[in-house]
Amino acid sequence: MKESERIRLEAADDKSDNDYRDVNYIRKIKRAERRESFEQYTLPLLKGKYNVIQKDNQFDILTNKFGRLIYYPKANSLLIVKDNYWIKSYGLNWIKKYLLK
Repeated sequence: MKESERIRLEAADDKSDNDYRDVNYIRKIKRAERRESFEQYTLPLLKGKYNVIQKDNQFDILTNKFGRLIYYPKANSLLIVKDNYWIKSYGLNWIKKYLLK
């Protein structure tokens, strides 16, 4: 069972009438779906071209041009380690544009 499905079931079983809790469940579901989508579609393409190391909630991508990149799929953020530059909220688009041309 995928993490997003597990969270959906947990939200459906939760009988509390709390809007903040509902928003929290929605945020968790979106984050889990982002990670699942990255692992299903983009990660195989990256592994074909680059050396990718998976850690707990991050993926280290080793490239010649940009050096070491750290991608956090749940937050959709990318860190270019060489320049200490953060790409927040459009990290996947950056990966598709510059690494998967």
